[in-house]
Amino acid sequence: MSELIKKLVVPISVILALIGVVLAWSRGSVHAKLLDEARTLSVQVNQLQSLQMVSQRVAQELLVYSQRQPAIDPTLIAFGLKPAPQQPAQQSSATQPARSQNSSSSTSAARSR
Repeated sequence: MSELIKKLVVPISVILALIGVVLAWSRGSVHAKLLDEARTLSVQVNQLQSLQMVSQRVAQELLVYSQRQPAIDPTLIAFGLKPAPQQPAQQSSATQPARSQNSSSSTSAARSR
């Protein structure tokens, strides 16, 4: 029995070593793919950040330009770069004419019918 074990130890060790090499290689290739994807995503993030900075600079320059040329304001408002001008608040009681007593009583009488 001990001689059988001695004969099987070397082939089993070689097979386990080969399995370990194959597993390490497969994990390494997966890791390499993930690293490539991370590099690609990093480049894309850097490009988007550059575009964002350029867009912010252009928006700031447009806002400065709109102070000298207010004709551009509708475009800036449409793109959300500038807030819409505030409408003056209307006072409902001051702008609406007062109803006469006769018209309000006739409408309430018409409703009760």
